[in-house]
Amino acid sequence: MRADNSITAAPRTRTTAGARTAAWVLVALFVAGVLLRLWDLGKPTLDFDETFTAVAARMPLRDMFAFLRHHDAHPPLQYLLSRPAAVAGGSEAALRLPAALLSITALGIFAWWMRSRGRLGLIATAMMAVAAFQITYARDARMYAGMTAVGVAAAFAADRWLHDARRSYSIAAGLALLVGLFLHGSALVMAGGLFLVPLRRRDAAAWWWRGSVLGALALWAVTWGPSFLDQLRAESSTWIPHTTPGYLVATINELVTSYGVLKWFVVAVIVVGVVLLGRQDRRTGQLLACLFVAPVVAAALIGMRAHFLLPRTLAFLSWAPLLAIAAVVDAALRRWSALGVAAVVGVGVLLVPSTVAAVPGKDPAPAAVLGHLRGVARQGDAVAVHPAWLRPLTHWYLSVQRVGPERPLDIQKLDADALVLGSGAWNGRVWLVEPLSYTTPDSGLRPCAPTWTRDSYRLLCLEETLGS
Repeated sequence: MRADNSITAAPRTRTTAGARTAAWVLVALFVAGVLLRLWDLGKPTLDFDETFTAVAARMPLRDMFAFLRHHDAHPPLQYLLSRPAAVAGGSEAALRLPAALLSITALGIFAWWMRSRGRLGLIATAMMAVAAFQITYARDARMYAGMTAVGVAAAFAADRWLHDARRSYSIAAGLALLVGLFLHGSALVMAGGLFLVPLRRRDAAAWWWRGSVLGALALWAVTWGPSFLDQLRAESSTWIPHTTPGYLVATINELVTSYGVLKWFVVAVIVVGVVLLGRQDRRTGQLLACLFVAPVVAAALIGMRAHFLLPRTLAFLSWAPLLAIAAVVDAALRRWSALGVAAVVGVGVLLVPSTVAAVPGKDPAPAAVLGHLRGVARQGDAVAVHPAWLRPLTHWYLSVQRVGPERPLDIQKLDADALVLGSGAWNGRVWLVEPLSYTTPDSGLRPCAPTWTRDSYRLLCLEETLGS
């Protein structure tokens, strides 16, 4: 009997050991992902969108809500999350910390979700930990890491609900959606996918699920809906191209890698992975159909008529392509180990170069000009930017983060809002920051130093003529 017991216990021991090893690998992947998101978080310098977030978040609350309603396309939650660091004039790292923490939350939820999926879950978590899209927006003081987090949370809740239709999962999905609605307008597309999850079911659990989705939409509509309609009328996103098949493929590819050479191949692998997952488990197929395929189709259709679709617009479903590719790699490993090893190497070649480029990232185009400006400008000089909508760049770095009071100045000859450095009177000299693609306004001011050009920006020194 003892011999028999030892024989039957051996598989359990191996299974337990394998589970422990998988758990430790999952923890190691999570730690690696955390390090990638936090490493050198203060670099590079803030880009325009990040300075826009910081400057808007510093406004008095009532002014901020009114400003966003008429001058932005996004809800206020990210600005509220950034507000403490912005009001304090914090560093780049401080401003990006909320996004990094939200991205870490997304990775943690995803790893917990994947823990029961064996090798497939480990591969998917590894990809989520290092994918350039995830790292880039974890290190960006905007709302896209938050959208990734709410998308993963809602998908996890939906997966649990499809296996065990508890009311708590419906509520969790509704709360995740509500947070997303106050982060980014793409959550409306996410809401449509969530509403589809029960399909044709008419039982009480299905109505609870739909009610949670509709409840989140109703609360958002009452509180932010009127502002959203005003934002739609403003048409602030006309620079976004309309959707074409090639552009849609490039957009989905960006969720995996920043290199577009193999975009059609990458999307083909994603399609194969979605089919494999659907065949392996009907509920997973239903989940992907509702929370990946349907939202992508909806976003593409919207993008054909409106300026809507960007890779970051789909941040809420960015987990799905990674899971689909992981399914293909796992299938290759099960079919033939050599083929699987080749697939693993291929995914590494696809992901790693983009990830290396994302940490710490490249300085934005205006960084060199602003750095040079900080070295040559003196107290009493004015700093202006053309066109005026680029004002957050100069305002953040040369007013908020410069010692002394913030002193706006209206220079009518330039038709630009400017600021005076230091505490003294304006000395008549102005430094004008301007993209090369714009023509300098005819101000009648004379040059006072050679034009300094770097990347796609130039810096002009202008001053009033004597007697003017």
